[in-house]
Amino acid sequence: MAVHSYSRRSFFKVIGLTTGALLLAPSSAQGAGNYFIARADTLGRKYVGTRDGLVFESVDRGKTWQQVANFGSHCAVQDLSDRRGQLHAQVGVGAHGFGLISADGRKWYTT
Repeated sequence: MAVHSYSRRSFFKVIGLTTGALLLAPSSAQGAGNYFIARADTLGRKYVGTRDGLVFESVDRGKTWQQVANFGSHCAVQDLSDRRGQLHAQVGVGAHGFGLISADGRKWYTT
């Protein structure tokens, strides 16, 4: 059995890449737990946002998920909510945040 020595930084880089690959696999949205940081229910659909700027949608009460938006890995979807039948997102980039609104989770506009 080969033993590899990793620096702390290399170890976290490998763990991060491995975790990211597992979480972004096609069936990863189901049961990913704390990977999702924002959730919303609107118009009979469920939405979740991730720390790396993705939004997933479920039309079957969370059994399966489909990615519907990608704001970029530098963004974090901090909040999702339903307001009058529209999906609202609060997205953070570093120390800054901005609001977005969508009727279907696919096309987004700034608020």
